[in-house]
Amino acid sequence: MRNINNNLSWQIIFFMIFHHQIKVNCLLNWTLIGQESDSLKIFIMQTISLIKCEIGGYLYKALYLIYIIHIFIVSLC
Repeated sequence: MRNINNNLSWQIIFFMIFHHQIKVNCLLNWTLIGQESDSLKIFIMQTISLIKCEIGGYLYKALYLIYIIHIFIVSLC
């Protein structure tokens, strides 16, 4: 059981690192888009980028949660 808890601890640490990296990349893209010259184009592109990042973040969290639940269930069997 101790080995399983240690494995889950590492999985959670990796999840936090990758989730943070997704947020950093999204903010970087959002900032780079802001350097365009047309304000309407900036608004549309930043809105689309933000929506894609939010959807991607939720999908990533859902898949990772399923993965952790799977590890936990397999460890119980």
